[in-house]
Amino acid sequence: MIFIYNYKNSFKNYDEAKYPYGMEFIKESKYDNFHGECTEEGFNIMAGGSKHLFATPALENFDIKMKVSISHYRAPFRNLVFAVLAGFDKKTQKGYDIEFKYEYNEKIFSISIVESIGLKKTVLLTKKYEDTDIKYHTPTPLKVSVSDGKVQGSFGKYSFDFDFVIPRGRVGIDVSYVSYGIIFSDAVITSSETFAKKKIFFIL
Repeated sequence: MIFIYNYKNSFKNYDEAKYPYGMEFIKESKYDNFHGECTEEGFNIMAGGSKHLFATPALENFDIKMKVSISHYRAPFRNLVFAVLAGFDKKTQKGYDIEFKYEYNEKIFSISIVESIGLKKTVLLTKKYEDTDIKYHTPTPLKVSVSDGKVQGSFGKYSFDFDFVIPRGRVGIDVSYVSYGIIFSDAVITSSETFAKKKIFFIL
């Protein structure tokens, strides 16, 4: 793939509320905060139930890479569910999660394609790994590629390859369940799609 469009976010630049620049918050819960904040390690999302969109155009074919680390500060490690959101439409609130779920007691790690409409989620396709051990406080490479009816990628050593068409839409992060935080860092989105350029004039 010849990459033309390129988006990067280190999550080291943020506003007074410590919400990262280059992101858009989609509120879905009753809470007024952003469910997370930027730290020295990255964007730490500490509660589920809301979406965080990257400030990119709607994309149909793209690759996203970033590092993901599970926080663990005050209690034993629990289950977690997080996702790369793709094909999201703000008007209908519909999109598709490439969902990563770790069931701690069963040691099962699953990767799924999930239809998401608001807070309602429907699992469409799943690949499961048994007898797994997901490490916390360990930045783990996450890769997702959406192109030509294929959804492929990996989280650490766990890979996936689905035949599924995701429509054009916004790309983001969707955290459904977490005990003490998931830290995202060094996000890079690339695409072979081209977009119309606009002239911007500054009047001093």
